[in-house]
This record gives sequence, structure tokens and C-alpha cells, in this order.
Amino acid sequence: ARVYTAVVNLGYSMVAYVVMLIVFRITPSWTMLFYPVVVFFLVLFSLGISYVLATAYVFFGDIKHLYSVLLTLWLYCSAIFYPVDSLSGFVKEMVVENPIFNYINCVRKVVMWGEMPTETELLRMILWGVISYLIGSIVFKMKKNQVIIFMLALMLMTAGYMNYTNNHDNENMILAALGDAQLVSSNVIESANETVEKAENIA
Repeated sequence: ARVYTAVVNLGYSMVAYVVMLIVFRITPSWTMLFYPVVVFFLVLFSLGISYVLATAYVFFGDIKHLYSVLLTLWLYCSAIFYPVDSLSGFVKEMVVENPIFNYINCVRKVVMWGEMPTETELLRMILWGVISYLIGSIVFKMKKNQVIIFMLALMLMTAGYMNYTNNHDNENMILAALGDAQLVSSNVIESANETVEKAENIA
């Protein structure tokens, strides 16, 4: 769901981008027509990762915290805040081989620089998107029944615990009500006895 939400938000951002192009009278390049293709394979890549993470999160709750750390590390290894040409050696090779950097670089070329991606970049973009989606789909389908059984068991356990808690609370409320009734009854009896004693004294 988050992937599709991100795509919708991207669509809104593109509307604002087009408005800015019109306001500042910037002539768009024809290479921008290739932008939806890059987004399509990026969505495939993201869906594959999402399927794997969603399946793993059902069985390992701590995957959420590990994913946050890895996502931050991945962000800084994608050459978003710095030019990749400023790097060298193994570090540059690692960033260039990063699939997210490949998508980012393709978008920069078709939108900002008016260039088409190279054949190598196109091949990487397609392979990363298709392979990621296929692996994610296979993992999700293989574990789908286990996920359903696990979620049903978890829901039944939760419902049973809530039912037990409610019954326990009701028992406590009944015992408390009985205790209050006994206290009131004893007070009434004591008051009646005192009234009878005073009447006998007066007589």
C-alpha cells in the first residue's frame, strides 16, 4: 500500500513540476517522455522489496528497526547529496552498482540533462526491477498460507486474551458491587437497631 501511495504522491509532485515549467517558461526535453518508463521499473523494484519485507515482518517483528537502519545507510550510498564523480576506487564502484543510484541517475539524465540512459543503465534498470519483483512475488506466494495461519492465530490469541480480561474485569465489578451491597445492608441494619433501642429507652 505504501508503494502505491508513494506513486500517487509522485503524481501530485509531477503536476506541480509541470506548473513550474510553465511559469518559468522552461522548454521540456523530449527525453522526459522516458521518465514514466524509469518510474515503472522503479515501482517493480520497490514492490519486490516490499513483498519480502512484509513477509519477514510477520515472523520477525525486529525487521522494522533493522530496515530503518539499512534504509538510512542505503540512502547515503545512493549519491543523492553528492556527485558520484567526487568518489573513486571501490567506493565509487559500490555506489555505481547500487540499483537505487541507477534509477536516480536515469531520472537525472532524462529530466535534467536531456539525455537518454546508456544501454548498460537501461539493462540494469530492467533487470533490477524484474528480478526484484519476481523474487518478492515468489517469496510472498510461498509464505502466503503461513502468513494467513500466523495472523489468524495471532488474532485468536488476542481475542481470547481480551475476552479473558473483560470477564475478569466483570467478575471484579460484580464482587465489588456485592461488597458495597453488604456494606450498605450492614449500615441499614445497624441504623434500624439503634432506632429500636432509642424507642425502647423512651418507652
